[in-house]
Amino acid sequence: MNNKIMNNSISPETLEKLTDDKDWEVRARVAENPKTPVKLLEKLAGDKDWMVRESAAQHKNTSPETLKKLAQDEEWFVRARVAQHKNTSPETLKKLAQDRSFFIRKQVAKNKYISHGILVKLTWDEDWEVRESAEKNLLKRNKI
Repeated sequence: MNNKIMNNSISPETLEKLTDDKDWEVRARVAENPKTPVKLLEKLAGDKDWMVRESAAQHKNTSPETLKKLAQDEEWFVRARVAQHKNTSPETLKKLAQDRSFFIRKQVAKNKYISHGILVKLTWDEDWEVRESAEKNLLKRNKI
C-alpha cells in the first residue's frame, strides 16, 4: 500500500480519503507524496501522531502558516523539520532561534534563509554546536 501512495498517478481524492486511515504510516506517506495538496498538508499537520506531523513539516509545499503552527509542536522532531524548511517565515525562524532545545537552534543556524541578524545572535548561543553552525553559515555568506 505504501508504494501505491507514493505513486504520482494517485488521485487527490484517494489521497484525501487516506488522510483518515487508521494506520499512521499510511497518513505519513500521504504527507510525503509530492502531489498532496496544501489543504491536506494542513490537515495532516494536526494529526495525533507526531510522525505524521513530521512528514507534513518536511513537504516542499507546506505553507508558512502551517509551519508556524508546527513550530509550536511538543515534539522536537517536528520543530526541527520546521527549522530546516525553506518556507518557514522569518518570524517563525526567529522564535525557533530561542527554542529550549539546542538541536532546534542548531537547525535554525544551518537554515540558509535565516536572517543575518539572527545568525549573529546565534554565534553567542550557550551551546557550542549552535555557535559553530551559525559561524559556518555566516562564513558561507561571507559576512563574518
